[in-house]
Amino acid sequence: MSSTIPTAQDIAAELREAAASSPAAMSSAISARFAEKVEVAHEPALPLDGVIDRAFLIQSGTAEIAAFQRAMPDFKYEGEVSTDGDDVLALMTMSGTASDGTAIAVTVPTTYTIKDGEIARIKAEVDADAVTTLTKVLTSAGFEIPQE
Repeated sequence: MSSTIPTAQDIAAELREAAASSPAAMSSAISARFAEKVEVAHEPALPLDGVIDRAFLIQSGTAEIAAFQRAMPDFKYEGEVSTDGDDVLALMTMSGTASDGTAIAVTVPTTYTIKDGEIARIKAEVDADAVTTLTKVLTSAGFEIPQE
């Protein structure tokens, strides 16, 4: 019996379903598709960019979502997921209300490149204001931003 290798379209459908459920479900759906090693790139580049082990990405992603939920009890992760060839394109907005009452809404266009049914590369487009805002929210909840 052979199993079918998921396509970008299959994985996009999984992510759309998970995103409609909760931020934790979206994070889990992404994590479930990581290759053993994933190339992570931000535009502009961030200190942690490079080839990263699956286990570290899963642990870090889980901790990050938990920190967002602690910092913003009304945290939401909403947007659109589409495909372009072997790429899954996620235009997701993270939003919620910080403990000081500030409304937060940051959109991070992210491309997940699929190879052999797994996420082999992640490219996220972030601007300086988004990095500052997200770092402030995460650190307010005790999340330590990995530097290397």
